[in-house]
Amino acid sequence: MPIERTLRIGSFCSGVGWLDIAVKLACEHVGIRTVPAFACEWDAFAAEVLRSRMEESSLEPCPIWCGDLRQFPSQQFRGVVDAAAFGFPCQDISCAGRGDGIHGARSGVFFDILDAVRAMGCRILFLENVGAIVNR
Repeated sequence: MPIERTLRIGSFCSGVGWLDIAVKLACEHVGIRTVPAFACEWDAFAAEVLRSRMEESSLEPCPIWCGDLRQFPSQQFRGVVDAAAFGFPCQDISCAGRGDGIHGARSGVFFDILDAVRAMGCRILFLENVGAIVNR
């Protein structure tokens, strides 16, 4: 399918890049090219895996923000990023967890990501989490 459109995507809670790869493949399937704007991952090991994947060309290169996403400079990306992809922590939402839900200590980072997404003016969100998110 010919590429008809390009989306610049920012990635939060990037982990080792699996969601980024899935979003890229899904978009390409419907004729949309993705270009990474940044990856944001607090875990140093996961950020290093992202760097390695970029070096080996499994992922397209982009800046990696390794730190607290609440300190992420969202305003710098206003008008630059079309979409955000994120798979935030599921421990408070999962059926195996305590059931604190989206407002739990870990899963509550969802709201910090939404603040960043609003500040950047993203129009499209790709969200990954556990099935229990619909009722917790």
